[in-house]
Amino acid sequence: MYFKPRIFISSTFDLLRIRAEIQDFFSSVGAETMLYEKNLTPSIMSSTYRVDILEADFVIYIFKERYGTITDTGISGTHEEWESVANTEIPKHVYIVKTDEKID
Repeated sequence: MYFKPRIFISSTFDLLRIRAEIQDFFSSVGAETMLYEKNLTPSIMSSTYRVDILEADFVIYIFKERYGTITDTGISGTHEEWESVANTEIPKHVYIVKTDEKID
C-alpha cells in the first residue's frame, strides 16, 4: 500500500489556470488534490466553508497581487484559508507569481 497525499491548492480566482496546471500535475503522479470550488462547500459563511483544508497533508499557496474577495469575516477567502492552517502542523508551501507590475 502506498501513501496518497491530499494536497490543498489555494489562490485567488485570477490564478485558476496556474492552479489547474498544478492540480493536473499532482493528479498525474497519484496525489489527491483539493480546490475550494471543486471540493469544499461553496459558501461565504465562515462556519461552513474551508473545513476540508484541515484534512490536507500539505497546502500550496499561490499569490500574486490580488487579495481576493472579502467574506463575512472581513478578510478574503484566501486569507481565511491561510489562517485556518497557520498554527497547525500541516506543511505550507508558498509561491509568488512574478510580475513586472509595480505595486505598493
